[in-house]
Amino acid sequence: MALLDGSVVNIALPAIQQALHADATATQWIVNAYLLLLGAFVLIGGSAADLYGRRRVFVLGVAVFIVASIACGLSPNNVVLVVSRAVQGLGAAMLVPASLAMLGATFGEQERSQAIGIWAGAAALMMAAGPLLGGWLVDQVSWRALFLLNVPLAVAAAGLALRFGCESKDPRANQLDWSGPPLWRLALLRLHGV
Repeated sequence: MALLDGSVVNIALPAIQQALHADATATQWIVNAYLLLLGAFVLIGGSAADLYGRRRVFVLGVAVFIVASIACGLSPNNVVLVVSRAVQGLGAAMLVPASLAMLGATFGEQERSQAIGIWAGAAALMMAAGPLLGGWLVDQVSWRALFLLNVPLAVAAAGLALRFGCESKDPRANQLDWSGPPLWRLALLRLHGV
């Protein structure tokens, strides 16, 4: 779901640009805001999952992702959409590392590599299917459906995590890692030309 959102929106940019009366540069930030915040805060999300509980951070990330997805789908203008996408990226930065950490804690040594392989394969499949799904939804429904489709998927993911995911923490984690992520964010911004 979080990785699907990285690729599904690109195909909808012309429709969003027309509907919200925005220029191409402004609409490109719909994609950039999400990916930059996801990349910039994924390390903090992983540290938070280790410190506060992997399932707890996953469910919190999913909740943030749901609220931001609804805001994206109901956005009246490009500014609200870009800000909502940034918040969506923050939610994704919590749920992605927490989901991998939950897999690592849930499965034993032998099953863990298979579970992570399935997760990675599903993520790659979703990223590849994103443009196809995005094009179909924009053509058949609306660009807003791209974001609102996340809501039932995210609710299902949170429900499954609460029902079947085991809560775990890293006993060695004693504080959030605030030193590395600022340098990572700066590097991402410089690479992007900001």
